[in-house]
Amino acid sequence: MEVVAEIIRGIAALVLLAALLEMLLPEGTTARFIRVIIGLALIASVILPLAQDLKPQQLASARELDLTGMAKSADDAETTAEYAAEGAALAATLQDSAMLEYATELNRQAAALATLAEGISTADATVVFDDDGTLRQIELELTTEPGCDPEAAATAAVNLVSGFYLLPSEQVGYAVTSAEETGMEGSE
Repeated sequence: MEVVAEIIRGIAALVLLAALLEMLLPEGTTARFIRVIIGLALIASVILPLAQDLKPQQLASARELDLTGMAKSADDAETTAEYAAEGAALAATLQDSAMLEYATELNRQAAALATLAEGISTADATVVFDDDGTLRQIELELTTEPGCDPEAAATAAVNLVSGFYLLPSEQVGYAVTSAEETGMEGSE
């Protein structure tokens, strides 16, 4: 009941604010802009109290519903269980696909970040996740530009990547080769 009262108070305050602003502001694009902002604030004032009222345990239990109790007969229960199993398998497949795409994009992003460090000409990255999807480690394969100190360039790349992802530098490993070792020419 408190949630409903909070929603009503929020809506009433926003309606009063909207009325006041409409009287004070001139007509035209500014007034239309303010109406959009007030509309978004109204939507937020309804959704936020409802979302805050839901606890993470309720959300997790809603994802793991036992649909077999909703069936009217044994055949329905079996069919419902099959559908639930197919849905769970599809969800796992989609989650694996999303994690693979996420890892691919993070690999590209970490490699691009590493090349921003002074003295790094090319970089490849491999990210490693925990079972819950938390970024655990990044492995960098770096190639330095000709004539630069490989360790200094690698340290700069590690600091840049670890700082961006808020990882301790110990969780960013690297292997470095110089352009002279690989036979690469520097571009000027």
